[in-house]
Amino acid sequence: MASSLLCQRHKVFKKVNNKPVTLRTLDIGSDKEVSENMKVGQIAKNPALGLRGIRYSLYEKNLFKVQIKAMLRAAKNGKLRILIPMITTLDEINKAKGLIDEAKVELVKEKKSFNHKYEVGIMIEVPASAIQSLSLIHI
Repeated sequence: MASSLLCQRHKVFKKVNNKPVTLRTLDIGSDKEVSENMKVGQIAKNPALGLRGIRYSLYEKNLFKVQIKAMLRAAKNGKLRILIPMITTLDEINKAKGLIDEAKVELVKEKKSFNHKYEVGIMIEVPASAIQSLSLIHI
């Protein structure tokens, strides 16, 4: 999966000629098909129950880090914007940033080249994040 993500995203960065590229992390919703090897716990029974967006990524940390590492590596010479869906709290943002930092440490240990400069953004999609949007915009 990681090499496929890397290859696909690398092509995107080549085509845009140094313009910013926004890549969204995984958001498995009730309207999406999920391969059997990704189904975990309640999400396999009913993805609308709440394990979506960042909550799924915080639950499946390794899957999130695989995505982040592929993004950072693909963008090693590009302008990357990481978009995190379904954020509801500042704590979720901080945890996601912590996992991004962990992914960077792993890439250094693996001696992989990657982009150290990127922006992180969030999707304001739920009432909880809309209500507290002023406190969330300073991520």
